[in-house]
This record gives sequence, C-alpha cells and structure tokens, in this order.
Amino acid sequence: MQDTDGDGLGDNTDTDDDNDGRPDLADPQPKIPNAPDPVQDTDGDGIPDTADSDDDGDGVPDATDRFQTNPNEWNDFDGDRMGDNADWDDDADGWSDLVEAQVGTNPLSNATADIPTDTDGDGIADSQDADIDGDTVFNENDAYPFDASRSQATNQAQVDATGALLVPLYILVVLAVLALLLFLLRKPRRPLESPELDAMTPLEPLVEPKAPEPTPTTIDGPLLEPKSK
Repeated sequence: MQDTDGDGLGDNTDTDDDNDGRPDLADPQPKIPNAPDPVQDTDGDGIPDTADSDDDGDGVPDATDRFQTNPNEWNDFDGDRMGDNADWDDDADGWSDLVEAQVGTNPLSNATADIPTDTDGDGIADSQDADIDGDTVFNENDAYPFDASRSQATNQAQVDATGALLVPLYILVVLAVLALLLFLLRKPRRPLESPELDAMTPLEPLVEPKAPEPTPTTIDGPLLEPKSK
C-alpha cells in the first residue's frame, strides 16, 4: 500500500497524501507537496497564471509589475515592500505624498531639491507654516521670518521694556528740578555784593567845597580894593 508522505496512513485512507496542508480534494497535485496550481487564474480572465502575461489584470505586465497578483499595486519606488498606491511616502524622504503635492515637490524623488524646506524643523513645510522660524511670532508680524533670533515684535518688546525702565528715571529728574526751583524761590534774597567790582572801581578823593569868592562891587569912581581884615 502506497504511503506518499510516510505518515503511516496509506494514500487510500489519507486525506492529504503529500502532507502539504491542502486536502487531496482541493489539491490539484495531491502527490506533490506545495505544487503550484496549474489552473490558477488570479484575474479570472480564463487564462491560467502560468500562461497569463498580466496575472492580476491591472494593465501592468508581470515583467514590470512588482506585485503580480495584486491588481491595486504595481510599483514600489522606495523598496519598502509597500506599493506606492498604499504608501503614504513613496520616496521615503519623510514627507507625505499629499504634502509634497501641495507644496510642489516631487513625491517620487528624494533629491535635495525635491524635499520641502522646513526652516524650524517642526514638520511643517515653510510654505504652509504660519511661523517659519519657530520664534512664536507669526510671519506677518515678523520682520525676520527666517531668523528665530530676531523679530519686529521682539525688538519692539525690548524698546517697550527700555521705555518702562526710563519712565521712573524721568519722573525723578522732574521732581528734583521742581524741588530745586521751590528751594530757590523760598530762599531770602541778599543785596548783591561785588568785592571784585569795588576793588576795580577807583574812589574819587573827597574835595571840600570852596567858599564863593566875593564879587567885586562896582561904584562910580575908582575900583576900591576890599580891605583886608
């Protein structure tokens, strides 16, 4: 009695003569373990796969089809064994095909020129990022949207902070000036003395007034001299 798989059961009573896991009734070659099905027709076009040039009927010949029995896949650009149709990142550059299509880069190229620019490394392409440099200042308010160390808002904040520090100083200066003015107004005035001016101005000598000389008296006749006393 024949026992193809040597399992101790004769083929007449063995339901899987070749012991390949496929019952003899469903095994086209029950005496050959794991033998291919000569009448398998994946796409159901009436042509067995062994004779069909496009087993899955996806329009891509088996010779160039990376997934010959999957009608939904035929290419695998990055070689990750996931068809490009199901792969969210066909070129494995870290950017989804959807984003690359939106920003205008090639989803089937991982060349530097075809990788979206992301200045702040937040995973959002610059053309879609509201804060390109990641300095928490939106691009429309940022004078330097590609420089995280500078921004108009930051500079304005510094100016405001400096102004806030100077205001108390201004107030102190004004109060000091007012206090000085009040002190000067309340201080009694003294006559102005100028020793230097006095030293420079020569004093005129005191001259006693002269007695008026007697006026000669005119009479008829010879002029008489006044008698001496």
